[in-house]
Formats: sequence, C-alpha cells, structure tokens
Amino acid sequence: MSGSEQRDDTGLKARMRDRQALTGAFVPAPSPELVEIAAHAGYDFVVLDAEHGPLDFADIRHMIRAAQAVGVPVLVRVPTASKEFIGRVLDSGADGILVPQVSSVEEARAAVSQALYPPAGARGAAFYARAYGYTRRSGWDALDHVQDKVVVGVMLETPQAIEQARAISETPGVDFVLLGTGDLSVTLGRGEHNPAALASAVAQVAALARAGAIPFGASATDRASAAPYLDSGFRIIVVGLLPLLLRSAAALCADIRAARP
Repeated sequence: MSGSEQRDDTGLKARMRDRQALTGAFVPAPSPELVEIAAHAGYDFVVLDAEHGPLDFADIRHMIRAAQAVGVPVLVRVPTASKEFIGRVLDSGADGILVPQVSSVEEARAAVSQALYPPAGARGAAFYARAYGYTRRSGWDALDHVQDKVVVGVMLETPQAIEQARAISETPGVDFVLLGTGDLSVTLGRGEHNPAALASAVAQVAALARAGAIPFGASATDRASAAPYLDSGFRIIVVGLLPLLLRSAAALCADIRAARP
C-alpha cells in the first residue's frame, strides 16, 4: 500500500470548511527535506512555491512524496491557472493548488475549472496517474473522492482583486483566499499614499474574513506580524520557511560570535 493510500486525505479541506485556525509554510526550494522539516515543526500544511521557486515537475513529485510520507497536506502555488500545470500537479498527488494574481471572478472560475472534474470543472481524468495509484483506484468513486478533497485557493494581489474580493470568495469551488500584501503593495504604487492604501485594502479584506463563508489568510513573518490578522478574523497564516530559517541561523551565528572572548 502506498503512502497516499494510508493517509486520510479529507483533513485539510474539512478543516478549512470548519474555519479552523491553520498555519502553512511556503517551501520555494527543490528540497524534500524542507518539506519534512516543515511537517516535523508542526505546520498544518505546506505550499510548494512553483511561482517564484525554481521547482520543476520532478522536484514537485518528490516533494509531494515527502509530504505524504510524513503526513502533511501539500498544496502547490502554480505559476498560472493552466490546464497543463494544474492537472499535472494534482495528478501527481497534491492535495490542492494556490493560484496567484486572481483579480476577477472569471479568473477564479478558471482556477476551479482546471482543478475539479465535470460537472463542477473541466479537469481531465487519468486513472494511470500517481494520484490514483497508477490505476489501483479507478472509476466514479475515485473521482468523487478526489473531488471532495481537492483544495482550491486563490490569492488577492491587485487593487482590482480587492474590489472583487467578495465575489471572488463566493465563487463556487474556491475553498480559501490568501491576501498577498507583498504584491498588493507593489501594484498599489510607490507614492506617498501607499501605506494608507494598503491599510485600507487590508481592512476591506478583514471585513470579509470576519463575515465570509470561507477562510481568509495572510502571510506573516512572526507572531507579532500575524497577530493583527488573527485579531481581524483571518484564519490562515502562511510563513516563508527559508526566510525563517535564515533569520534563526543568523541570530544563532550572531549569538555565538558575541559569546566569544
């Protein structure tokens, strides 16, 4: 029996549906070991970053294997909501996708369409893929099981996305929304009103996070930066694993240097 057969794959989507507080780790480097470290550290899920990280499909498959081996749900931040990319990562066994730069309902629907099977979407079925144990699981029951567990997340990173945030979050098939404040700050412009505009956008999304039917999330670097989001109704916090490791390593290095006579 494979690792994917041994796992309970209903967990992450169900926890999101219940609006549980979750913490995820972005893993942008092609390293199964980093996925294992994130799992052992206690993260609720990992996100393989194929938008900015140098990951190819072979890297993604090995990292998915690592996630399944240690029992942590694994999403893939895809570079684009294309049939070629989304279908391949899900067929490789990923629990779901995170689609960046979603600024309209049409783009949200496109992401859902590529992730889900008909009638909810347009994903093609391939039972010989890894996600189905290379045909060990086939037929309608197998499709329904995958349909019930696949997580679809979208990122709001533009002023247009903020304007459409409610409609995007209410798009059938979208399971969670992640606010991308880094890109949002850039797309708002570099003028003197940028901080105020960013704060206003965050406040608009926070209002939806408190009242919305699906969970909203944001990125943070530590407890202090996560606290305002959690206090505002955000249920998901995602942190970058590499910056966190770098800060910890740099602090330890500085402490050791300071202790030398």
